[in-house]
Amino acid sequence: MFSVIRRVDGWHSSPLGSLYRPAFFNDGIAVHGYTSVPSTPASHGCVRVSLSAMDNLWGAGGIQLASCVLVYSVDPRT
Repeated sequence: MFSVIRRVDGWHSSPLGSLYRPAFFNDGIAVHGYTSVPSTPASHGCVRVSLSAMDNLWGAGGIQLASCVLVYSVDPRT
């Protein structure tokens, strides 16, 4: 279990690319919007959602500082 420790309202440049409205919960790992969201894992640990989904999360107040973030690991081989 993690908590949101920092948010950026807009595009944020990182070493691995641009993140839209990221909500960081584990150092450089964040829930963030991105222009493409593949159906298979393609991230370095982040939670990637569509730009409109990220706008909805921000608009609904769903990702505030100290919000709880639960991360579930799924074995892709099953």
